[in-house]
Amino acid sequence: TIAALERLDLRTLDTKPAQRAIVVPRDDLPGREARIVERLRALGTEVEVEPAKGWAMLAADDPYVADVPVNIWGAVTSWFEGRYARGANARPPRAQSSAEVHVDERVVESVVRYGPDARLFAILSEPHDGADDLGVVLVNTGANPRVGPNRFNVALARRLASEGHGVLRIDLAGIGDSPPKEGGTENDLYASHSIDDVRAGVDALAARGYRRFVAMGLCSGAYMSFHAALADERIGAAVLMNPPVFEWTPGRKVERIPTRRGDSFRSMRYYKRRALRLETWTRALRGDVQARAIAAVIGSRLASHGKGLVQRGALRLGLGDKLLDDLARKFISLARRNTRVLLLFNDEEPMLDEIDRHLGGVSDWLSARGLEIATVGDTDHVFAPVWSQEHVADRVAEFVERFAESKP
Repeated sequence: TIAALERLDLRTLDTKPAQRAIVVPRDDLPGREARIVERLRALGTEVEVEPAKGWAMLAADDPYVADVPVNIWGAVTSWFEGRYARGANARPPRAQSSAEVHVDERVVESVVRYGPDARLFAILSEPHDGADDLGVVLVNTGANPRVGPNRFNVALARRLASEGHGVLRIDLAGIGDSPPKEGGTENDLYASHSIDDVRAGVDALAARGYRRFVAMGLCSGAYMSFHAALADERIGAAVLMNPPVFEWTPGRKVERIPTRRGDSFRSMRYYKRRALRLETWTRALRGDVQARAIAAVIGSRLASHGKGLVQRGALRLGLGDKLLDDLARKFISLARRNTRVLLLFNDEEPMLDEIDRHLGGVSDWLSARGLEIATVGDTDHVFAPVWSQEHVADRVAEFVERFAESKP
């Protein structure tokens, strides 16, 4: 796609493309549009140039910091209104259709408006020949809308729907096509009210006849799914993929989580493997790696691992409750409710060490009661490579299928 776009050059047009055209220049590269405008006018097109700010932030590579280019859309709509004002004979606006769309012979999809005053937006994927009683709420990732990174949510939802379940891909308030809550802002990734948006998704599925529910998400979507499961006993299973945090303090600054391998500190598993390679020590001697910083991180994580060992020993002596931290207690509360949890990580994810620190002392107890921890190797934080998405989908589908087959 990129190669095809790079071959486009409006300066090579040999026929008039339209009677009229509006050109909105890039505000970060002024003057680059001059030759395009010149060519269009030479072909007989009436051209108007309308400078408007917004391109640079529109094109930011992280949706969390990208802005909707309100000024550009304002310039375009004003141009249309000035030349094509709605007249008496204008056609009325088309009504929105809620008809099902047949994706293939197995899956159909429809738009669902859910939540308070039906303000929130989602896409429901269902099997063509009717679903079972299991509904899945698939939460959007970060500031990405319900499509997911590299269409991951679309592929996963359709996979689960083809296996007989209903899957609701939701946009939390302020993300994608769901407007912010009144008085709220866009891209508030860890807003406490978003937990209610996930629960509203469960309500929407329940209204359609679903009786058992799974909440799942990637990155911030995992955080929301975890807390929705804690708050709503109807959620019998949760799939948490690469959660960056389990607790969030209001007002805390959202830091961009590196998606590419090599952009951040990694898990102890990674450093253990690397320590056995001569190349690692050669690079360290050359100063090509952040040896001191990595050593500090490893030291901190070893101390955390030691805490887990203390917890495990205390459990054996019957003293565990006095030493468990809040996160361990929350996982225990889910287990006591028979809520199954799949924690799925990139195998270099730093959060793996946090799981060891918080749950190390109770991991065996939790594993016997429905907690599963799995990893996917050679991928990144958002499972962007297509092959890794397929592997993740296999693992998630297998977990969901076992939950669907279990007795309520």
